[in-house]
Amino acid sequence: MVTSAGRLPRIRALIHVAGLHPWWLASQTSVTASIRSAAAAAAREGFTSVATPLVGAGTGGVPEDRAIAWIREELQRRPADGVRWSIVRRPRL
Repeated sequence: MVTSAGRLPRIRALIHVAGLHPWWLASQTSVTASIRSAAAAAAREGFTSVATPLVGAGTGGVPEDRAIAWIREELQRRPADGVRWSIVRRPRL
């Protein structure tokens, strides 16, 4: 789902995806389906750049390196649609 970014500066919109199974865990299937949905929404909305968090990591229980690999693999399957993607890691505290 695409929504307004509210008062966030320099951000045009937010794309919401559900990266978890109903049991609150993530899998390769749930992560790649989420990225596929986000990519379709970004192309449909005409976005030229998208920053994605590590879908599936954190609450989903997927190790960060595995989530990054799955996200990259799914984005490489996408046709060249003019959208530039950045994967944003959580800050280390």
